[in-house]
Amino acid sequence: MHNGKLPCSALVVSYNEGFLLEDCLRSIHFCDEIYVVNLNSSDNTVEIAKRFTPNVVNEEKVDLVEQLFSKYIPKLRNDWVMLIDPDERIDPSLADSIRKFFEEIPADCGRINVPILYYYKKTALKGTVWGGMRKTGRLLIKRSACHISSNVHTAIVLKDEYKTYRIQREGNNVDHHYWVQSYKQMLDKHRRYVKKEGKSKYDKGERFTYYRLFSQTWAAFRESFFTCKGYLDGFLGLFLSGFYAWYVACSWVSLRRYQKDIGK
Repeated sequence: MHNGKLPCSALVVSYNEGFLLEDCLRSIHFCDEIYVVNLNSSDNTVEIAKRFTPNVVNEEKVDLVEQLFSKYIPKLRNDWVMLIDPDERIDPSLADSIRKFFEEIPADCGRINVPILYYYKKTALKGTVWGGMRKTGRLLIKRSACHISSNVHTAIVLKDEYKTYRIQREGNNVDHHYWVQSYKQMLDKHRRYVKKEGKSKYDKGERFTYYRLFSQTWAAFRESFFTCKGYLDGFLGLFLSGFYAWYVACSWVSLRRYQKDIGK
């Protein structure tokens, strides 16, 4: 560590999220480098970003932040990289947990998952595939330990000789993820992802069948509402579990369209 900072570069991609960005950047002050990619925002994103870092660049708007990983991750100063969105906040307790982990980081560690708490608007989720006390998510990667691409959900893949380590939840050491500000924002975001799901599934070796479409859609709802205890969130949990099932169904339809487009 240098001056109390971790040897870690944080990459933040923002599009018209100035109203979220300041709290995010303030929460990652312990990173040695902060790099903000502004997607031609029309709000105060650049002004806010420059209060925290000189590393602010403009980029044409893209549908998915994963499309920028292979371009910008190699530009960062440190091998360890934090991938964080403007709607995330690193709790001070989690920052302490990360510092402690970095004191004796295993040689074969290539990715660090941390406890994450999802919020629908301002409501912390107790269940669903997004919620729950045991929910974890990727926060930090070791650049040299990963294959980096632009595929949705598989943009970061560990090399065979490396492992994912998880910081255990203790008290409030979580990544607060203010995932949804409005229904429209949630729908628009997932529609963008669905467009890329077909190729991503195909590249993973999956192929479309109607049986998989219907069975996986029902399995998605069952997982979110029952296995992941979405029922603890009442009507919101029912709605989000249905939304998750809808997304899974659309992903399989996206795969069918992709296979037709490439003649497979």
